[in-house]
Amino acid sequence: NFGSAMATFRDDYFAKEEDILKSYEIDYDAAVKFHTDLTFSQNLIPLMIPHFWAFCPCILAYAFSPIPARNVSDFVRGQHVGITRDGIKFIQERRATGCRFACQDVGKVSKTVPFDKITDCDVEEPAGASGCCCCMVQNTLMKVNVDTASSSNGNELTLQGLVDPHMFKKDVWSMKRGEGIEGLGAVSAVTMSRDDAAATMVQVSNGNPSPSAYAPVTSSSVGSDAALPLLREQNNLLREIADTVKQQLKITPKGSGI
Repeated sequence: NFGSAMATFRDDYFAKEEDILKSYEIDYDAAVKFHTDLTFSQNLIPLMIPHFWAFCPCILAYAFSPIPARNVSDFVRGQHVGITRDGIKFIQERRATGCRFACQDVGKVSKTVPFDKITDCDVEEPAGASGCCCCMVQNTLMKVNVDTASSSNGNELTLQGLVDPHMFKKDVWSMKRGEGIEGLGAVSAVTMSRDDAAATMVQVSNGNPSPSAYAPVTSSSVGSDAALPLLREQNNLLREIADTVKQQLKITPKGSGI
C-alpha cells in the first residue's frame, strides 16, 4: 500500500513531494570530511608554482580559514537525490562560494535524467588519492556515474557518498526495464514511456484509434492502492486523447483522404 511506499523515504527533503517514489541517503559526514580535506590540498597547489609565491600569505590565510570548510559543507549537504516515475531527480541547493559574498552565491539546480535516455549506470569504488602532491588525500567515497547518449564528453550525473550505491543502481535499471522498485508494488506498471505515448498519439491522429489505446485503467489492473493517483492522471490523459479523436472525426469530411 501507499504507507509502505512512504517508508522507503530516507531523505526528509523529499518527504512532501508526491512525485518522488524513493529517495536515497547520502553519508554527509563522510562526504564533507573527504571534500574538506581535498579542498585544503587543492588550495596548496598554487604554492608549487613560483609565480604565485608572492601571494603565499593570502593563499595560506584562505586555506587555513573556516571559509573553505563552510563552502564544502553547504555544497555537500545541499545535495539530494531521488527517483520519480520519469527518471532520476537530483537537487543541488543554493550555496555560498569563494569568500561567501552575496555576489558569489550559486543558485539552486534541479535536474532530472529520464530513464529512457540512460545508457549506463555504474558504481565506481574508491581507489588511489587526489589533491596536491605534497598533501594527497585518499579517495574514500563510492561514485555512481550515470550516462546518456548526449553525455559523450563526460557523465550526465555523478553522485558521491551514497550510503547504498548498489541499491540505487539496481533501482535505476529496474525502473528503466519497467519493473518498478522493489517494495513499491506495481507503481511503475502504469507509467507510459515517451515512445509509447508518441505511438499512441500517431495512432489516434490517423483517425483509426484502437479502443485499447485509450481504455481507462482501473486499480484492479495493477493491484496496488499506491497507483491510484497515477491511474487518475493516466485516465485523464486518455480521455483527452479520446475527445481529440472524436473532434477530428467530426470535422474531417468522409472520403477526403485526410
